[in-house]
Amino acid sequence: MTSIPIEKLPKLFNAQDKFEHLAAYFVLGILLKMSFTFQKKSVFIRINSSKISLITIILYGVFDELHQLIIPGRYCDFFDFLFDFIGGAIGIILIHYLLKRNPVH
Repeated sequence: MTSIPIEKLPKLFNAQDKFEHLAAYFVLGILLKMSFTFQKKSVFIRINSSKISLITIILYGVFDELHQLIIPGRYCDFFDFLFDFIGGAIGIILIHYLLKRNPVH
């Protein structure tokens, strides 16, 4: 969606774009945390899955915002990045908590 000019996206409510950032990165955080936790190749990655997931979220969010500088009608917005980070962090924390509560062997 970040490559679509903003005027082509439907607006349903105020701050919709912030909610979209939060929701998309929430899902990304969940997927990254689970992928890094359950991969079998590296114990280091498995043990540090939350940190690696968060670093990935941060880097992807920064590059996603910078990429929008070259898209007509789009712009780089710190608050979009902030909501990316918050959504990703919530997803990572949720999965971390659920896996601690219900370990998978």
